[in-house]
Amino acid sequence: MKVFSVFKALWLALGLSMSVAAVAADEPVKVVYHMNEGIPQASRAMANIRFHMAADPDVKIVVVAHGLGIDFLLKDAVN
Repeated sequence: MKVFSVFKALWLALGLSMSVAAVAADEPVKVVYHMNEGIPQASRAMANIRFHMAADPDVKIVVVAHGLGIDFLLKDAVN
């Protein structure tokens, strides 16, 4: 579990450093949100995306969803 926390912290630091570099270069910030754990994760991600867009309207966001992460896209789907 500790390895996961360290990995998460490194990933966050990388993302922040890339954001600072993009702002310094006067380019829009580019972000990828990854969803693969189902509707609860997708709901949290959608809230984060809304907050992100409110904070930086010029942000370029891509959402990647697979596995259980596509469930929030499928209304009344059987398979």
